Amino acid sequence: MSRLTLKFREYVSEDPNGEEKRSFDIFETYLQPKSDLSTVDASVKLRGVFTSSGKRFGDKFHHEILAHFIEDLARQVPAENPSQDRLVSLFKALQAGDSGAARWSAGEFEEGLNAKLQMDSSVDEDHDEESRDPEFINWIAFVARLCEAGIINCTGIAIEAQADGLEIAFEDGSLIYGLGTDMRIQRAAMWVIHSPKLLWKGIVHTPESSQEKPEGMHYWPIRNGAFYHGASTGLERWRFWKSRFEEAMVLEELTPQTKAAAARAALAMERQEGKGMIVGALVKPDCNTM
Repeated sequence: MSRLTLKFREYVSEDPNGEEKRSFDIFETYLQPKSDLSTVDASVKLRGVFTSSGKRFGDKFHHEILAHFIEDLARQVPAENPSQDRLVSLFKALQAGDSGAARWSAGEFEEGLNAKLQMDSSVDEDHDEESRDPEFINWIAFVARLCEAGIINCTGIAIEAQADGLEIAFEDGSLIYGLGTDMRIQRAAMWVIHSPKLLWKGIVHTPESSQEKPEGMHYWPIRNGAFYHGASTGLERWRFWKSRFEEAMVLEELTPQTKAAAARAALAMERQEGKGMIVGALVKPDCNTM
């Protein structure tokens, strides 16, 4: 796999030996596909950057710098690149602290992340240019990985992405819905590909009557899109999403990238459903969809 070209953006320190530039250099080295820098060593080095001046690792400024680099670099690493998984591992290592001492909580990061994702949740053809940027898809893939790893919980945002990408359509039921169609479908696919267990639990395990936000979740919409009229939770909706991805796989109007993402998503859903059935994950089987 070729070397990643990562840029030091936004945080531009005048001091080449400053905390920001030194932190970026560690991230940049660690994220290379053939990097010899282990997750543990990268975590230790990053902590060393912030403690070299006698400061204790863990203050708000350190959180802000790390959150910035994690988001910005996640946007630069392609969605299917294994280096995204390495970044998730580093995130976890930074949380763990040294010998269980100072711990970097993901709480503030998750709260800010949910707020940002809510702002980005509607892909409109007249605005929200960011949501049509390829880097946006990379970012969603990374966030989905964080959720699947149990680091944060954005189940509501993930469900919203499926409703927006797969359940909103013209009256004839076509998936093609405005200039943002490709991005909508790709975004929905990233959640399914990289966080299938999260969506399976959120849709299949959640009772139909559960419309209130579960404890610990910042955002929880269980709403149906205009073209889906079934139960808000359960196998029916899960299989509807899968059928829409299968439809997207062959639509000539969609880009090759979107069709490929849809194919991977459909396969991921099939595999997750199989695993869920095997382990008896269904809380209440729906006989009409079996």
